[in-house]
Amino acid sequence: LVGISSITHANFIYDWLFEYSAHKAYESSNYVKANQDWTELLLQNPYDPSLNYNIGLGFYQQKKYDEALSCFTRAIEHVKNNQ
Repeated sequence: LVGISSITHANFIYDWLFEYSAHKAYESSNYVKANQDWTELLLQNPYDPSLNYNIGLGFYQQKKYDEALSCFTRAIEHVKNNQ
């Protein structure tokens, strides 16, 4: 049981660090880095609407409007599917 708890705790810290790093990068206008971090988290949870939305914001700031729209659409779909 201790091993499972340790793994869960380590995953939480790993996820938190990527999320923190992504937000800091976004705040610094480093949208490419922010999207890299959010994409890493999305690999673990592809149905997370907030991650899809955040990545969309990063693409929007980079003027990659088609990619942004795709992410926003996925975010909306995932919200609808989770209700």
